[in-house]
Amino acid sequence: FTSSLASPVREFVSVYPHNASGRIRHQHMYLKDELNVEMNQLSPTGNPLATGGLCAGQPITAIGFRIGAPAGTKAVPLNGMSITIKHAPLGVNNLSLGFDLTTDAAQSCYVQPGNLLRPTVANNWETFSPLSQPFVWDGARNIIVEISYATTTAPAAQPPVLFGPSPGAALLTASWNSTSLLAPCANTAPLGFCPAANAPGGMPWNNAACGALNTNGGTTQFRPVVRFYGTVATAPAAVSGNNSFIWYNGGLIVESTTSPNPWGRQELPYWAFRGPGTISAEKGVYDGSTKLNDHVFDRAFDGAVNPADAETFGSVRNLDIDEMSDETRINRHLPTMKGRDSWRAERGFSLGDLTNQLWTTAETQALYVSDLHDRLNVLELLSTDRPVGAEESAVAKNSIRSIKGYTDAEKAALMNSIDRRTVTTNQR
Repeated sequence: FTSSLASPVREFVSVYPHNASGRIRHQHMYLKDELNVEMNQLSPTGNPLATGGLCAGQPITAIGFRIGAPAGTKAVPLNGMSITIKHAPLGVNNLSLGFDLTTDAAQSCYVQPGNLLRPTVANNWETFSPLSQPFVWDGARNIIVEISYATTTAPAAQPPVLFGPSPGAALLTASWNSTSLLAPCANTAPLGFCPAANAPGGMPWNNAACGALNTNGGTTQFRPVVRFYGTVATAPAAVSGNNSFIWYNGGLIVESTTSPNPWGRQELPYWAFRGPGTISAEKGVYDGSTKLNDHVFDRAFDGAVNPADAETFGSVRNLDIDEMSDETRINRHLPTMKGRDSWRAERGFSLGDLTNQLWTTAETQALYVSDLHDRLNVLELLSTDRPVGAEESAVAKNSIRSIKGYTDAEKAALMNSIDRRTVTTNQR
């Protein structure tokens, strides 16, 4: 921060006059990327050491500017001083073309109650309060602070106001002074009132004797050091690097809805933020290179995979439970899951790839459970002499056909035994 800018830049950014101007209007832009602590840390021109910022959606009740040393007071009163706080339009990120003339329904004003000798502090904040209404920052747009006032033309020394450069040296300050040789122009608006003439594009007075506006002005990257009085978010200094991990104790929210009601701050149906260590994504987390499939069930029940899966899974077959047991013993991982060698070779698995492995494994295990269930039913039938229904008989004989270790004659004898005990509904 500095308080020793050369004229005329000093006049462009100071919240108090440095010359014999009778009418002053300044606009200063503060970017959302520097107001939000995490965006400030991560943006290309941000400050990784930033540890505090504004909470979006919370009221700002006052505004202040940092005064340096020594303290001082204007020799004559500042008449009709007013400060406007508003959102810049979405996409407007600088004031290189001059004043932003848009209006904002959420804007708020400070209107000085009468003629005051300002400032009277040193190495401290000059605070302007109350605002006409709390200003609620939406978190998606930049903030513009406009300062306008009238004064006599008598020049006087001013105390230093601290200034800071904008990120990336962007032109974020648009300031014009208007010299007057006549008496100061009056602002008769009452305290807490934000008159239409005070909105961006207007002035809090309307007197032609004040001189022509838009003279002795221009743009600069420097702005006064400002304080917004509202709810503040804090975070540890950002940590970056190319190690195998980055430690972060917050929660990550990925959203596409930024206006008018950002998804990350919606209360209904729930808050998107789920606490430290969580990831919340508005449109879901997915792996664009891998798609889910049902090739296991298609092959088991239809005898072939879906045509859309044929290229990738057409050469794969479902292993029976005995083959699965052998493969697992030899390779030390399930046939439907990749092992540690693949993990090392591929340096981990993508979310989509891992999901597919788990998906295939769950379906294969379901087939094994069904197969074991049928085998247990056959054992139960063969160990008793109870009558068997036609549907149960068909399932049992099908299981007998797949039993390993039996000759065809032995299988035929077992199926004949089932046939002799099979009864129809009428026979019962």
